[in-house]
Amino acid sequence: MTTARIARLLTAPVLTTWALLLGAPMQTASAEPCPDVEVVFARGTSEAPGVGGIGQAFVDALRSQVGGETVAVYPVNYAASSDFNDRIQFARTVVDGIRDAGSHVEATAANCPSTRIVLGGFSQGGVMTYSLGLGAGRPRPAGLIALSSFMPTVEGFELDLSAPLPPAAIGHGTLDNVIGVEWGRRARATLEAAGAEVLYRETPMFHQIDPEFIRAIADWLPV
Repeated sequence: MTTARIARLLTAPVLTTWALLLGAPMQTASAEPCPDVEVVFARGTSEAPGVGGIGQAFVDALRSQVGGETVAVYPVNYAASSDFNDRIQFARTVVDGIRDAGSHVEATAANCPSTRIVLGGFSQGGVMTYSLGLGAGRPRPAGLIALSSFMPTVEGFELDLSAPLPPAAIGHGTLDNVIGVEWGRRARATLEAAGAEVLYRETPMFHQIDPEFIRAIADWLPV
């Protein structure tokens, strides 16, 4: 899979649905005990349900940094489809993830206003992170993490790059043959030009993330 192929998979009918979902009000879930920090993480393609290996490594690193504070975890519930031959089904799973994560973030912001939310994702999960964390009218998270990913460009939807922007951590492999490193560089430039604080790292890897960078993100995020 390449970035260009993903763009072709997200064709006009599905992109219209995506834009509508990103602008639609979300349902509010019933209140539960509020954590100090909550990590909402979208795993990458074909990883098993949950936050994935990279997401779990970040959660473990963050918990080691926050002392006695509580850290809750919400794995985005979506298929993380690798069925790139069925563009409608693939795009539908992305929309499902945006709906699921958006509903949860809206509910947490409403019921637990003091909880610091960290949005993160790997590969196609990172696209959801940008879409929700920088979506117009959405609650601003305490931090964004986009790993081996790219900022979405969808007709009818624009990212809200007005201040204040959350700090963002972006990591990419220089040898990535799935989503080229230029997409990480472009995201970094876009956010820095808008005034965001960005932690950025490239490593000579393929579609992977350096474990040392995961630990650096946990140490750097102001949560």
